[in-house]
Amino acid sequence: MVTNLARNPVITIVIPTYQRPRLLERAIRSVLNQTYLDFQVCVYDNASGDETKEVVAKLMKEDHRVRYFCHSSNIGALANFNYALNRIATPYFSFLCDDDAYLPDFFESALKKFAQYPTAMFAAGCSLVANDKAIIGVTSPISGSDEYFTPPQSLIEITPDHPIWPSTLFRREVIDRVGTFDVETEWAFDADFLYRIAARCPIILTKQPWAIFSRHAEAFSTAIRETMAEKRVFGMKKLIEKISCDDTIPLDTRRAFVQKLQSYCTDLMYSEGFKAVRYGDYEYAYQMAHSLDVRFREKGKAWIIRALIFLSKHFATGYHTIRMLNKISYNVAELRRKNYYKKLQRGYGSYLQLFNQTSP
Repeated sequence: MVTNLARNPVITIVIPTYQRPRLLERAIRSVLNQTYLDFQVCVYDNASGDETKEVVAKLMKEDHRVRYFCHSSNIGALANFNYALNRIATPYFSFLCDDDAYLPDFFESALKKFAQYPTAMFAAGCSLVANDKAIIGVTSPISGSDEYFTPPQSLIEITPDHPIWPSTLFRREVIDRVGTFDVETEWAFDADFLYRIAARCPIILTKQPWAIFSRHAEAFSTAIRETMAEKRVFGMKKLIEKISCDDTIPLDTRRAFVQKLQSYCTDLMYSEGFKAVRYGDYEYAYQMAHSLDVRFREKGKAWIIRALIFLSKHFATGYHTIRMLNKISYNVAELRRKNYYKKLQRGYGSYLQLFNQTSP
């Protein structure tokens, strides 16, 4: 059955993609499965040069709400995002990564929130983290109950655990208020965009699950892992500098933001350094220790990583004892999380099976 494109779509779903045709099909079908129907899906292909075009063409024949654009050459991920952002003309928009998916009632639920809070510039829910078999985690933009936040509290509320793209719906007018993505923040461009909005506009946060964030081998290669730590922290440092100098934000709010974001960065690098030692990647562990020492003046954490490297190289027994104690503590916390994930599995497991029908 062919679905006619709404004459005046309310929501634009932007899907930037590069060489993931089968995962892309899964992402698009999750949009077409929405209970709310007035939308258009805009795929921006960053010159994949594979069967991506054919996959999208097939879906365009099935449903005229799907649209496709392909760059003549690869312009880079961030430039592709900005290219798409500059072409949004509907009242609302959302970004969906080509390996993630929406839950069926995302748009319907989010628009109800906007109707309740008409001044909010984005609404963000939870994302279920899943592999091809089960739900293994959840990302939540809020620790308490559903809330409507206004500046400056809205900025503090999403720092550092800001919402992620698959479960966030934006108003189009927010682009006029804060602009597009800042290329100087590099891999922290998504956080920068959200922080700029929250610093100036009301926002909605909810614990309702609205999307599935996919974990798969391709997304967790060594190269991507390093990008998500070292390069993301570099972008976060730029965010700290930007917010620190923004006189439109109250001084107390800026100080709280900087403190929380710096703590996030150091915790991330310390965790990455510890994991690198576990897997014998000493060069990467030294990079984390160096950044902690030089960029953040966290000499204690840097010393611990270097000490663990030394123990791992020269005193395997001592290192394995430390690792065992850490694992015991981790397993206790993990057991509690798994019990919660089982509840989510019972609620969303059937949809997860549907979600993976077109998975490679």
